[in-house]
Amino acid sequence: MSSGSYIYQWPSKYDGVYWPFTNVNWIWHCPESGYTSFGDDFDRLTSDEVAAIRSFLENSYKKPNTPINTDFKLWLLESTYKIRSKDIAFWAWFKRVKASIYEGLAGTERYEAIPLLEDEIKLMTPSFDLVQKLYVLGDYYRRNGEDKKAEEYFQKALSTKWISKDGKETTGSPYIEEIVNERRILMKKSNN
Repeated sequence: MSSGSYIYQWPSKYDGVYWPFTNVNWIWHCPESGYTSFGDDFDRLTSDEVAAIRSFLENSYKKPNTPINTDFKLWLLESTYKIRSKDIAFWAWFKRVKASIYEGLAGTERYEAIPLLEDEIKLMTPSFDLVQKLYVLGDYYRRNGEDKKAEEYFQKALSTKWISKDGKETTGSPYIEEIVNERRILMKKSNN
């Protein structure tokens, strides 16, 4: 499968989430045990996590006769990760992934991601990752009708200075600037 640059133009870019995490098939599920995880994290478990997850699944998972649906898969995924003691950065990202996969939950997930992202960025050093998360915060506030707060985060995203991998000082990001401009157009339209 290709993962060319076109993936950065898919709608999930507004959540700062990219393939393969935008595909429900990247949620790996073992039908026998019920264990569910992202594909790149299926086997990164401590022995304590294995024991706790096994206990949870023995009490909560009954092997279905038919394939499980996306709702149940997402529930198993989130339940499993809660057992694994993930940090704020993971949960802020997880909410964004969930919003990009499942539009029915998107508004709630984005709203719940805001305080997690705000806590996470306090701990971050200037980088593209910080710029992207500042943009995402702005867009989530825009989606909640808080345009003033949205613009505040958009400005931070566009004005944050950071050092790129090649050692050059960079301000903001042309990619993020393009997305911010798209979102500002939507804000103007909603205010008219």
